[in-house]
Amino acid sequence: MPTFQSPSDDVKDDIRTAVIRFEVDAPTDQPAIESASEKNSVARTQRDTRHEIYFVEVGETGAQDPSDGLLARFASHQPQVKRYSESKIESKAIPELNIDENKASMMYHVRDKATGKIGASLHIRRILLTGPNRAEVDGSLHSGGLYGAGYIWIAVCENGHWTIKRRRTTWMS
Repeated sequence: MPTFQSPSDDVKDDIRTAVIRFEVDAPTDQPAIESASEKNSVARTQRDTRHEIYFVEVGETGAQDPSDGLLARFASHQPQVKRYSESKIESKAIPELNIDENKASMMYHVRDKATGKIGASLHIRRILLTGPNRAEVDGSLHSGGLYGAGYIWIAVCENGHWTIKRRRTTWMS
């Protein structure tokens, strides 16, 4: 039976950085998704959809903003990476995109509190070391009430740098 351990806070932020980059950077720069069934799924579409803003929440129980140090790693990143507490849930029609209130509720209800721009929430939950240079990360990505998926990301540390090698979908809405 393998032994799982929780990494230090610094290592957690390094692993969280890898997860954020995997989800917000261009999909052509990312490793293949593990499941072939995801190719035409909501989970695949979520990753291919580039939002203007990603709101990050961390911690096993959620409702915790990432550290200032973690966010500083994305200070000039595009798309923007912000604290989850800077987002709001709002199901408002977007006429300029031909999106009615119902579709907005299902797919596009995560918004920036300051600007109202559409975004997505990235929830990074439990991080467990499964080996000296390997970790499993549990979390999810949402942009609407019926537009989200849960994942387990497999992170590997090579030459002192954490990257995501695989992602497995655990649920989908």
